[in-house]
Amino acid sequence: MKAIIEIPSEVNDELYSGVNDSYIRVIERSGGVPLLLPYVTDADIIKRFADLCDGFFFTGGADIDPARYGEEKSEACGEVRRFRDEHSPPPSLQRSQYLLSAAAHS
Repeated sequence: MKAIIEIPSEVNDELYSGVNDSYIRVIERSGGVPLLLPYVTDADIIKRFADLCDGFFFTGGADIDPARYGEEKSEACGEVRRFRDEHSPPPSLQRSQYLLSAAAHS
């Protein structure tokens, strides 16, 4: 049986959610069944989704807003998504690296 892999959707500041299609294709090519997890806050709903899957695929994405660590946005900073910074699920490895780097330089 193919593994069901959930991809938490990315949410922008306008509350539009979705994912890059390449993430879906990678899971398919790897023999998995991709399932897009909508942005929800109800713990019971999140648990139901988690019970349906065999694993998660956490994505990277926009830069972390420098205001979160007391800095002003510089020209080197890319797009930020404040809503995601405040409400995202456990961070992906890439996003964790962003957080650690930001903390080390503040």
